[in-house]
Amino acid sequence: MGQIEKKTAVITGAGSEIGREIARRFFDEGANILLAGADDGALKEMCAQIDPGGNRIFYMTFDFRKDDDCRELARFAVAHTGRIDILVNHFDYKQPGRLDEVQMDLWNEILGTNALAPWRLGVAVLPEMRKAGGGAIVNISSIAGETAFAGMGLYCTSHAALQMLSKVMAKELSSDNIRINLICPAIVTDSEPQVSETNDAPPPELRGKSGNPRDVADAALFLVSDRSEWLTGITLNLDGGRHLSPNP
Repeated sequence: MGQIEKKTAVITGAGSEIGREIARRFFDEGANILLAGADDGALKEMCAQIDPGGNRIFYMTFDFRKDDDCRELARFAVAHTGRIDILVNHFDYKQPGRLDEVQMDLWNEILGTNALAPWRLGVAVLPEMRKAGGGAIVNISSIAGETAFAGMGLYCTSHAALQMLSKVMAKELSSDNIRINLICPAIVTDSEPQVSETNDAPPPELRGKSGNPRDVADAALFLVSDRSEWLTGITLNLDGGRHLSPNP
């Protein structure tokens, strides 16, 4: 029997390698899956790859900027599976720029995507999680929310906001048996993990490896399963030790 057998998981960012691997991992562990995103064709293809029979995986396109779309996504999940137990938010919009040069429109875009979209979707699924007796939310963030990177100020700020938002919500929702945790990856590639060898790399003992999507999927599975039922409001640095280095 799978670790999340017969539970329903809503997963955003399924068009990314991380989102796809999380969907595959959760499906293999017995969950019903709702993939959510903007690209109808990509979502349809992903469903066919994971579950050709179409019995336990569904998809819906939505605009994460709209409260009505987020609420409709929750209704769609319940209509097809009867419940919502798990939400994985993977929103990640990068745009470099010095903080003294960026325009307000870019502030709104990056904060609206990386911080407010997970909050908006989390609020939308809460009523159904409460009906189910509880639930687990995993927000995929970044080590950039904890470490300052020159030229990436908006990105760093947005993930710092997501991390604090998640922790406050975890505290506020603990009485509802709804857990919220964070995964903060460093570099994730779908090739073999490699040790960073840049000119300004930290000493060998602190060099972190790049990860792969399976690493993130395994961590997400742990955080939504009963094996982590005593964990909420944590930040899991999934970075091969980069957070230990002064030069991540």
